[in-house]
Amino acid sequence: MSYVFRKKRPCGWPLIQIFALVFALSLSAAYSSFAAAQGGPASVKVSEPGQLEAADQRYQEFVDLFLREYLKKYPASAVNNIDDLVHKVSSVSTLEALAAIRTNQSLLLQNTTKKEFTTLLEYVYRHNDTATVQTLAEGLKNQRDSAALSGHYFLLAKYYESRQNWKGVQAALGKVDVRELSAADTHYYHLLMGFTLQNLKQHRKALISYQQIPPSSPYFSHVKLNEGTAFLRQGWWTEAHIEFEKAIKSLDQTGQNPELRNRILVVLGYSQLNYEFYRDARDTFRKVALNSGSMNKALMGIGLAAAYQKDFAGAANAFSLLAEKTPADLSVDEAYLLLPTAQVEAKDGAGAATSYQAAIRHYENKIRELANFQQKLRTSSFDSSLNLIRELEAKAAEIYAAQEGTLNFLLTNYQDLLAMREASSTLGLTAQYSALQADYKKLLEGITLQKIDARIEVLNSYLSQAKFGMAQLYDKP
Repeated sequence: MSYVFRKKRPCGWPLIQIFALVFALSLSAAYSSFAAAQGGPASVKVSEPGQLEAADQRYQEFVDLFLREYLKKYPASAVNNIDDLVHKVSSVSTLEALAAIRTNQSLLLQNTTKKEFTTLLEYVYRHNDTATVQTLAEGLKNQRDSAALSGHYFLLAKYYESRQNWKGVQAALGKVDVRELSAADTHYYHLLMGFTLQNLKQHRKALISYQQIPPSSPYFSHVKLNEGTAFLRQGWWTEAHIEFEKAIKSLDQTGQNPELRNRILVVLGYSQLNYEFYRDARDTFRKVALNSGSMNKALMGIGLAAAYQKDFAGAANAFSLLAEKTPADLSVDEAYLLLPTAQVEAKDGAGAATSYQAAIRHYENKIRELANFQQKLRTSSFDSSLNLIRELEAKAAEIYAAQEGTLNFLLTNYQDLLAMREASSTLGLTAQYSALQADYKKLLEGITLQKIDARIEVLNSYLSQAKFGMAQLYDKP
C-alpha cells in the first residue's frame, strides 16, 4: 500500500505513533472484498522465489505416482451412477475417494451436465490430484462440452487464486465462456477477474470488470469495497469514499453480512483519517459493532483520530480499552505503546509510568511465548509439527499479526501426506515419501519460523521504545 501521509505529527509524538498509523491504515485498507468473502490467502514470503510452486509440483507428482501404484494393489470398483460415486466419496477416506474417482472417470464424463460432476471435480482440485483433473479436462475437450469446460476453467481459476498465481487466474478466466455460467457464477467471475487485475496492478481494467456486477448481486458490496480500494491506490479519495458509502448502504438495506459492513467502515475510517477528516473518522469508527472482529482496528482508529485532534485524554481512553482486549492482535500490541505516550501528552505522568511497565511486561511475555513456539516446532515430529502449525494458524492474528500465516493448500498437502504414509511403505514408495515429507516439514516450519522471527523483531522494537519512554519519564526533572 503506497499512501503518502501529509499530516504533521501531533504535539511532540515520537515516530512510533506515525508508524502505527501507517501500519494500521495499510493493514485495514488492504482488505479486499474478495478476500473478505472467500478467506483469501495472505502473502507468504520464503527465501527462494518459486519455492512454494516447486513444493506443490512435487506433491502433485507424488500423488499421481501414489494413486497409480495404489490402484494396482487395491483396485477400486466401478459404480452404477454418479450419485453412488458422490456418496462413496463422502463416506470413505481421501485416498479411497481419489482412487474411486480415478476409476470412474468415464462415468463422470457421461454426467457433465449434473451438479454432482462439479462437486467431484471440486474435490479432486481440493486434494491436488492434477493428473486426474488433466485427464478429465482432455475428455471434456474431446467431447467439445463447452458448458463443462467453462466450469472446469472456472474451478481452475479458483485453484490458481488459492495459490496467488494471478496470471494463472487471468489465463483460466480467459477460457471461460461466461454465457455458460449461472447468474451467481457470472457475478463471481467478474469479481474474481477484477480482484485478479488489481493484484496485477491493472486498476482501471479492474474497474471495468467490477462494473459488470449489478446492484442486485450478493457481491455488490464486495465490488464497491474493491472499487473504492482501487480508487484509493490511484489517489482518488473522494471517489473511493463514495464507493465505500454505497457498499455500506447496500448492506444496511439487505441486512446481510454485518462483518463485511464493519470491515468497510474500518477502511473508510482510516481513509478519512489519512485525509485529515478526523471528526468524520471518529464517527465512522464508532459505527463498528462492539462484537465485531474489526473492533480492535476501530478502537485504534478512534485513538489516533483523537490524538490528531489533540484530545489526548480521549486517545488514552481508546488505547486503554484496546490494551485490555484478548487475544492480543497487532492493534492491541500497538496500544500498549500508544497508551503511555498519550498519557504523557495528557500530563498524566503517573499513569504513563504504570502503562509503560505494563507494556514492558506484555512485550517480554509475548516474545517469550513466541520463542517457546519456535523451540517446540524445531523439535517436533512430522505429525506434531502439523498440529502445532495449525494451532498457530488458528491464532494468526495474535501470533503473526496477520489474518493467515501459511497458504492453506500447503497445509492440505501436508495433511494428505499423513494419510499416505502407511500405504506408501506397502507400495514400495518409502524413499519417495520420506523425501517429500522431509521437504514439506522443512518448508512449512521454515515459513512459520520466519514469520515468528519477523513478529519477534517488531515486538523487540516496541519493547525497546517502551523502555526508552520509561527512562525519559524518570530523567525529567
